Amino acid sequence: MKKIVIIAAMLVYSATAFSLSDTTVMSFQTEYGTLDTSSDAYAACIQQTSDGGYIAAGYSSNFGAGNDDAYLLKTDATGSIQWTRTFGTFLADDAFAVVETTDNGYAVAGTTSGYGGEHIFLLRTDPSGNLLWTKVYGTLDTTSDAAAYSLQQTADGGFILAGYISNFGSGGDDFYLLKTDGEGLLSWTRTYGWLGNDDAYSVIQTADGGYVLAGTTASFGDTLGDFWVVKTNSYGDTLWTRIYGSNLADAADMANSISQTRDMGYLIAGVTSSASMGEFGRLIKTDQNGNLQWAHLYGTGNSSSDASFSSALQTSDGGYVATGYISNFGAGGDDYYIVKTDSSGGLMWANTFGSSADDDANYIRQTSDNGYVLAGSTFGFTNGGEHVYLVKTNLAGMTDCNSLPANTVMNTSITTFTKRFPSFVSFGGLEHMIPFMTSAGGDEIQICLPSGLGNINPASTGLTVYPNPATTEVTFALDRASGTAIVSLYDLNGKQVQQVSFSGQQVVLGRNGLPEGIYFYMVRNGSEILGKGKLNFE
Repeated sequence: MKKIVIIAAMLVYSATAFSLSDTTVMSFQTEYGTLDTSSDAYAACIQQTSDGGYIAAGYSSNFGAGNDDAYLLKTDATGSIQWTRTFGTFLADDAFAVVETTDNGYAVAGTTSGYGGEHIFLLRTDPSGNLLWTKVYGTLDTTSDAAAYSLQQTADGGFILAGYISNFGSGGDDFYLLKTDGEGLLSWTRTYGWLGNDDAYSVIQTADGGYVLAGTTASFGDTLGDFWVVKTNSYGDTLWTRIYGSNLADAADMANSISQTRDMGYLIAGVTSSASMGEFGRLIKTDQNGNLQWAHLYGTGNSSSDASFSSALQTSDGGYVATGYISNFGAGGDDYYIVKTDSSGGLMWANTFGSSADDDANYIRQTSDNGYVLAGSTFGFTNGGEHVYLVKTNLAGMTDCNSLPANTVMNTSITTFTKRFPSFVSFGGLEHMIPFMTSAGGDEIQICLPSGLGNINPASTGLTVYPNPATTEVTFALDRASGTAIVSLYDLNGKQVQQVSFSGQQVVLGRNGLPEGIYFYMVRNGSEILGKGKLNFE
């Protein structure tokens, strides 16, 4: 693979959080595609792999069988390509989900138009991306209209897929749940819904061996759409359903992600869009029976807000992280949006990544080093066109360039209500083995060179910090005038506890009642980092 390195002319850092442990955490930003204006590539899902690298799935239309092809991209821990694969037919084939399987191969799910109509596909590869088999599911005729947006390998070695189908069920689109064995043979299918459109975007196997699906419903509650969650047993039989909506008459609510939390409850992420209030990323936390515990909106706090969450999960510290896009601040257009909260959904920090064009994140995972990896697409940085865009951050959600703080407002004023409606269940769908053509292609551009954020030596920038340890105050002194500089102080959780700006060559930072212990500092002048390190208050 050809490898092109671009050194960013400006390094921009978020000043919302920092941790000394970031010195050991890899960060990078890389895009993938054909590196020209015709590039048309996108990542819908990413997972960290057992070897410490990453596997991403989406589509590319620049090479392969024709039109869109399912695109599988394997990288090492620094984001460098190890291999790529396309899978598809002469018509559109788009991947929406990927998982590493227990044999270290991969399973990929999405939708194909290659055999008449629109069908769900599931394919399996070996660890090197070589195709083992493909299956399609639907009505197996030209009227089929189905897609799978979510996939998980189940405890029995089979697979669970969720999306929608409109060919049978109660009417319009219906939630569609498919269970297969390890070879893709159907074990059972279920649809859930009613007369309107009901589309599932996320499914997981739960700790009790059953399943939970999340998406949007226009059949029950608001015809503009509400969050809808369906909980089933291990055979797909409905145990309970919940609808989560808002008290805004003009609001449409869509759930894009669901995950089970350590207390056996659920975290649901999506978007609330209202002409009167704007568009917000939304997080909802429930107990194990779907009863609402809290619900918050995140954005700018006014009707100009343009933000959405596509993926969220609980983090190792017991809080939560979500990603999607925001267009109200950042580099321009839509930007990748990452929001970190505490265990109650309280905002800890928020950052954006991206170019002056549109950059939309679709998926997030916490990595083994407690950083984060995000996947989606970008229309900026290089020669135009759409490219796969991977961002790997440190613990504080930052990288070495194209990273800006997001002045996020958490809105708790919008009432969230819940309703219970019975789901109308039906059965249907066939499976068939189909041939997919395979190829390989694509280059990479490293937008931010892979590195940790702890590489700056304060002495090399002329910064002296004394005394350290300190008791009541500490002086930050530069050997040259810096214009206006900012000193930010963070606790061990990466939360900013103090910030002071100064002009000239030094400033004294008072302890101001902070408890004794270890803190971390960052000194910056606009986009230039002048130093960072550890500070001990005794």
